[in-house]
Amino acid sequence: MTASAFRRHLASKSYSGSTFDSPLKDDPQSILCINKQREGLPEEKIHQQGQLRENLIREIQDKDLLPFGMLTIRPDKHLKHHQCQDLAFSMDKALENRYNPRYKHHWGSPHLIFYERDKSSGYETFHIHILFSMLPIDRVINKNTLTYPVKDVVKEVTGGQERLSPRQLQDPKFHAELIEYAIRNPWEWMNHMTHYSGYKHFPKGKSGVHWLYANDECHFDGFYGWKGLVAYVTKKITDDQKMDKQIDRRSMSKLRGLPKINSHI
Repeated sequence: MTASAFRRHLASKSYSGSTFDSPLKDDPQSILCINKQREGLPEEKIHQQGQLRENLIREIQDKDLLPFGMLTIRPDKHLKHHQCQDLAFSMDKALENRYNPRYKHHWGSPHLIFYERDKSSGYETFHIHILFSMLPIDRVINKNTLTYPVKDVVKEVTGGQERLSPRQLQDPKFHAELIEYAIRNPWEWMNHMTHYSGYKHFPKGKSGVHWLYANDECHFDGFYGWKGLVAYVTKKITDDQKMDKQIDRRSMSKLRGLPKINSHI
């Protein structure tokens, strides 16, 4: 039996349809089963969601990415889907202009963007979740000669240092600081005003920007560590129609069809 066939066999035996959730998936009294039953999802939808998660996790692994955290952006005003897309596009451009200014690499800041419908709004409005991997170390934030945008963020975040320490290079929370600074302070605003137009929707206060870090001791729907973050951002995606609306095509297209990225080295 091939590896892919064996994975399909395991997934077929799983309540969720994925091989990545916890051993409790076969237990009808498990948290996963109870939660899904409470949501009223038919078994077919549960398996579709599980297969989506399975495929997404494998794509991330195949590119040798190391997701470490999820950034949630909650705008001050309720945004329609296209307004969320505009904001996501502007943040994506800010990250690329900061960490891949000459567009020499496949990805300056590897990330996947998801849109989730607001619960409190009576209208179809959305907020944003971004699943981030570590910034490429040798090719971006610790290369022999740092680019000007990277030099700028290193000095600002470290309080004047020219280079990052070995500890900072490997610290996920420090990578989060570098990423958030790049989002809040788009590089060369005047030269990229058209790309940054979506920032009119960016939250004004700190409460609208929140990090959640991967934790191997915590789970969501039985998925632990960074896989739990994948499960969280896909919790409302149970069919192709929802997938098309809630997964950002632009960031997903960067992930697919690329060679291994090695974001964490």
